[in-house]
Amino acid sequence: MSTQCIVSSRSTEVPPRLRRWIAVSPAIYLVHDLEELATVRAWVADNWQKLPDPVVQWLGANTDLTHLYAVGIATVFVAMAAVSVAAARSSASRAIITLFALTVMMRFGNGLLHIAQAVFARGYVPGLVSAIALLLPYSVWLVMRLRRDELIQHETVHVLFIAGLLLQIPLIAIVLLFASFL
Repeated sequence: MSTQCIVSSRSTEVPPRLRRWIAVSPAIYLVHDLEELATVRAWVADNWQKLPDPVVQWLGANTDLTHLYAVGIATVFVAMAAVSVAAARSSASRAIITLFALTVMMRFGNGLLHIAQAVFARGYVPGLVSAIALLLPYSVWLVMRLRRDELIQHETVHVLFIAGLLLQIPLIAIVLLFASFL
């Protein structure tokens, strides 16, 4: 591993075409989130008996997660949009680019989680189609492009992959907990 710092605060030149792909990332992720929102209520109702006891206890008698997902989606969308706008600037700092890449890896981890859930559930789970068709390919391509344009280092990709996998589950839990208080 290089002795260079994985994250630098200095600015870097973000190519115009990549800036556009960064800027549209919240909309791309929103498509995935809207699939979840559109399908979660029916899925929970159909699979209520299969849900783990802690989930059932947390939900109580409320099988309609639509309001929780809507608040969660809005919260994540605003945060991702803010990071994406900052990263899409022509001279974004490496720290902002790295933070953006972390959000991409968290979404990549979310896509992998959907596949694992589908395997465990032996069928469709909310968000599975867009995770496979959109979320995973977009995330992989975008990180590869950030790496190719030398906006993130090779070592950083590995760190962000692990961090994204580890952070996406607590983030989902925090956002849904936040939404449950509203």
